[in-house]
Parts: sequence; structure tokens; C-alpha cells
Amino acid sequence: MTDTDDETLGYNHHPNDVTFKYKKNYALPIGATSSSGEPYSGRASGSIGVVDWQGYFLNGVPHGRFMWLFGGIQGHQATFKHGEILEDV
Repeated sequence: MTDTDDETLGYNHHPNDVTFKYKKNYALPIGATSSSGEPYSGRASGSIGVVDWQGYFLNGVPHGRFMWLFGGIQGHQATFKHGEILEDV
């Protein structure tokens, strides 16, 4: 697997009937699919390794403000627009 390959992982997450897709070496999900196979829209939270995250998805991709904790210690935020991360101004 290369650094650009995607992984679908079953880590702790909510809602439970949504599958999140992660890019290797990237702590936030890059996609979300409902159990029916449709792109997920709505609030979600989860964890991968020592990173806990929460944010919103629109049509299966991150959209809006995402927040995450690294090892429960340090909080971070990022804003996404239709799956693309925006520079915070």
C-alpha cells in the first residue's frame, strides 16, 4: 500500500451504520457511506489510533468545521468545503 492508497477502517465511530474511508497516514476521514451504500450527510464522530475527531459530512465528504484531539491532549480545527480543506484565515 502506498501513501496515497485509501483504507476503509472499522474504528470506533458514530453513527454506527456509517463506514468511514481514511487515507493512509491521515487522521481524518475522507469519505462516509451509509449502510445502504449512499453517501452520508450529517454529524459524525470517531477515532483512529490516538486521534478522536468530530465533524459534518455532506454527500459523503467532509463539509464544515472538523475538530480533533491528539491523544486526548491537544485540540485542532479545520474547515472543509465539499471534501477540500480550507486555509483558516
